[in-house]
Amino acid sequence: MTLLSYARVVYKNLLWLLIFPLLTALLVIFSTRNIKREFATSCSLYTGAASGYNLANPLEARMDYFSVNNAFDNMIAVIKSRETVMEVNLRLMAQHLSMENFRPDIIGKEPFKKLNEIFPDSLIRQCRILANKEKVYDYILPFAMSNEANIINDILRGDHPYYSIMGFNHALTVNRKNSSDMIEMIFKSEDPGISKMALDILTSVFIIQYRDIKGDETNNVASYFEDQLASAKSALDDAENRLKDFMVTNRIINYYEQSKYVAETKENIDIEINELKMTQSAARSALASIEVKMGQKADVLNNNTQMLHLRDEIARLRVKLSRTEIYGTNDAPADSLRNQVKMLEEKYKELALNYYNNSYTLESTPQQDLLRSWLQKVLELAEVEGRIKVFEERKLEFNSEYDKFAPWGSTMARLEREVRVTEEQYLSVLHGLNQAKLQKQNLKFSNNLSVVDHPYLPLQPEKSKRTMMVILGFMGTLFTIMAYLAGREFFDNSLRTPKRAKAQSKMPLIGALPYIPNKSGAVDVQAVNYSLIQQCLSNLILESENSKTYKRILVASNLKREGKTWFCSQMQKALNAVGRNTLVMLPDTQDKESIAQLKGDYLLYKVSETFIDIYKLSDLGLAEDRRDEYDFIFIELPDQATHPAPIELINQVDLCIRVVNSSRVWSASDMNIVDIFNKSKPRKHLMLLNAVPVDSLEELVGTIPKRRSKLRQTLHDILSQSFTSSRLKTY
Repeated sequence: MTLLSYARVVYKNLLWLLIFPLLTALLVIFSTRNIKREFATSCSLYTGAASGYNLANPLEARMDYFSVNNAFDNMIAVIKSRETVMEVNLRLMAQHLSMENFRPDIIGKEPFKKLNEIFPDSLIRQCRILANKEKVYDYILPFAMSNEANIINDILRGDHPYYSIMGFNHALTVNRKNSSDMIEMIFKSEDPGISKMALDILTSVFIIQYRDIKGDETNNVASYFEDQLASAKSALDDAENRLKDFMVTNRIINYYEQSKYVAETKENIDIEINELKMTQSAARSALASIEVKMGQKADVLNNNTQMLHLRDEIARLRVKLSRTEIYGTNDAPADSLRNQVKMLEEKYKELALNYYNNSYTLESTPQQDLLRSWLQKVLELAEVEGRIKVFEERKLEFNSEYDKFAPWGSTMARLEREVRVTEEQYLSVLHGLNQAKLQKQNLKFSNNLSVVDHPYLPLQPEKSKRTMMVILGFMGTLFTIMAYLAGREFFDNSLRTPKRAKAQSKMPLIGALPYIPNKSGAVDVQAVNYSLIQQCLSNLILESENSKTYKRILVASNLKREGKTWFCSQMQKALNAVGRNTLVMLPDTQDKESIAQLKGDYLLYKVSETFIDIYKLSDLGLAEDRRDEYDFIFIELPDQATHPAPIELINQVDLCIRVVNSSRVWSASDMNIVDIFNKSKPRKHLMLLNAVPVDSLEELVGTIPKRRSKLRQTLHDILSQSFTSSRLKTY
């Protein structure tokens, strides 16, 4: 579809394109004759959602736009929520019902009078007796919260412009002001006082509800962490108490230091015992050597009862002294023990010397020197054996300590691990609680919503939208009809133009004939018809020039009333005018009105049951002596949708022409009929497109002859994408 074709469609339907939009505009004017003027007021709230101070992370400079947008969406949703709007509606009702007389800044005169139409008199009287908006609110609130039908519920769920939830939300507009921290609320109603009061109440109700919602969120989280913290604290106390009881019971101050001390002390004792044993072994060897030198006197000394007693006493005191020095006990002072040991040793030495009568030994060694060496080794051996005995006792004690410390290690590790794990849990929960409290305090600061622009009392109503509604109604109807015409033209699958006929039927075209209306108009249809008849005549003569005798033209159609007889009559008239005698043969099924169109010779033939077997023209009633009288013989066949075609005759004629009406769709059944016809092997099979709209014939005749002004001619050239003047003369 081209611009020119669409412009022609619009021009043809110009009357409807004017009538329907005008009717729509008149209907809008009539419908809005009693439209009420609206008074609008607005207020702005500062939220701090985008750029407010953040206590949780005060140095954070990056903005999370998704979170900010989510916060604003939440606030707008709370403002327009059912609970918020219902509370505002109830408080607005309470404000109005508690008043004895109207006030312009709260409710105007006309809306105040309408209260009697909205609420029953008994309710109004009761509310005015209360005479306080808070008391009235408390009085009507149970009605709104009830699930039973009552006047308050009916109004809230109805369509009242400002008392109902639906009407209030319809009159309310809430949006974020550009990219700021501000929320703007606009309310429109028929009264300026109602608009201002509605926004005043909405602002206060929203601030309270939003703070409660955000507070409940953090309170729930903080309560959860407090409960978890108490549980974690109890578990930590239990673990610590078990560890403490274990350490008190086993007298453990520092297990790791104590175990280290035990291990080091045991190692030192082992070293000391080894050293003492080596000293003991050396002393014994030296004593044995001395006793060999002393001979029998050594046995006398060793077997002396008094000396044995003294030596045992010395050994006992040596053990006691060693125990005192090693353990640090307070049983006896070390100095006193040393003095006693020294006294006994001197006494032992003196007693030993008294037993010697000879002055020299067998080796001539002085007896006193040998005795002194013997006494020294005996006393040294006694001292070493005493210390060994004490250290052996000490070693046994440390072995028992080892037996206790070995299982204590795993128990201590398990108890300390329990304390560590429960402590980590406690600290984690404590951190969560601190974060929740911090967030709670942060929300307390950030939820400090404040009114920047308070609602004002509008003095002038909003500009009427009536004119805009009329214009929109007119333009909407106009564009709807134009879209319908464009859609109808676009989705029209009829043949319409010669180009589409050739494309859809896939048949060559001999020509086309225009649709001739009963009344003449601006278009010279006869001139177009004459031009197209001449084109068809030329093509007809050219396509059948190979025939040396009379030319037989078979005219067929798929359906009835496609224009076969009209085409034959036009061709007969044109051929006779150029000196070609023409005969038209018509089936006897043809109606008289169609036959009357013929102005020349014609012959009616009978369509019998054996029509399919027709072989030659004489079978149709044309005598052979008459055939030579005509240059062209047109044989019109009955419609092929209900009558068979003469197969033998088809391949003998010089030319087959299929007449098709341009207003119909070329369907699969038409293709099937053509395929059956082509199986008869006609010499040439062409299409004649009949009753084509004149405007669709420009591809065959050029610019349509029409009376046009210079402006229309220019528009025609522009829409046809031609910027040169038309070469055809127009009238």
